[in-house]
Amino acid sequence: MGADRAPDGRTRPVPPAATAGRGSAVGRAVQVGCEPATVVVDGVPHPRPVPRWTWYRHTTDWLLVRP
Repeated sequence: MGADRAPDGRTRPVPPAATAGRGSAVGRAVQVGCEPATVVVDGVPHPRPVPRWTWYRHTTDWLLVRP
């Protein structure tokens, strides 16, 4: 498999070692590092300022369940 492909076979939009943190990538998580900040999720602030935060996406779509 070439260097331009992820292990699961998808193409990579940018090289794994992108310069200066610019570009996009394929994955299921994103992490932000910053000066301590208050993160608000669904209108609820985190109890303390945090220097980094990670968001994950679900690997499969949710299914609609009706009673």
